[in-house]
Amino acid sequence: MTYTQLQAMIQHDDEALFVNRGLRDYFSYRDLGIATASNGRIIAQINRANYKLTKEGDLHHHVLTHQINLVLKGSAIMKFEGIGEVALITGTSFYMPPNIKHTFVSCSENFTTMEICTPANFGTIEDVPATYSKSSQLPKPFSMQTAEQGIFEIKGLRAYLSYRDLGIEKETNGSMLAHIIRAEGGAYQGSGEWHYHILDDQFVYVLQGWADVQFEEQESVRVKAGTCFYQPSEIKHAFLACSKDFEALEVCLPAEFETITI
Repeated sequence: MTYTQLQAMIQHDDEALFVNRGLRDYFSYRDLGIATASNGRIIAQINRANYKLTKEGDLHHHVLTHQINLVLKGSAIMKFEGIGEVALITGTSFYMPPNIKHTFVSCSENFTTMEICTPANFGTIEDVPATYSKSSQLPKPFSMQTAEQGIFEIKGLRAYLSYRDLGIEKETNGSMLAHIIRAEGGAYQGSGEWHYHILDDQFVYVLQGWADVQFEEQESVRVKAGTCFYQPSEIKHAFLACSKDFEALEVCLPAEFETITI
């Protein structure tokens, strides 16, 4: 990982390990370093199946503020209190209300998902299976968006990128924004617009392709599939180039923030 004076963080795919921990032995986890960079306000990790799951896992719930997931690869079936069984495939994102009981029913051997939670430190409590009910009333709605349901729109500072809103702003009452960014019109090569954002936290995880970005007082760096970088508030940066297949997940806290062009 590398840092500027403002603690911008870049973690490449080959700089982090998957470790087995927690409630489920059928998953291993790659910590993306966001918890440390954000002083515990948010955590992001990659969850990867260790093997094909054919037996239902342990029912549990998390004590936290918000939790969202984006399926990166493979497929799975989960069941949620108040919802029932839900099929998940690549590109699907979903918002889990706090304290909702859930578990995996099955998953493919290549199933991989990104999990984002606030705050970084939260509790996980195992539940008695008999307490599960498909008809339970949830304190907040469960929401899900497949890749086919998402709409890409060109908006904001750069016309060569489009954005697919995952609907998280509404579910979190404006405390978080999550969208997929992709290149439009082929590869981009330019001088980049130097700018900065005034917000609490911002990080990007590259899903495919590559991009060249530069932070103040640093040389430009190429970020590619599997790279995650965290941008603290007001750090000056520029987007210099990207491949025609570039795609990334960007998460910002809060959803509404100011962008200043230099």
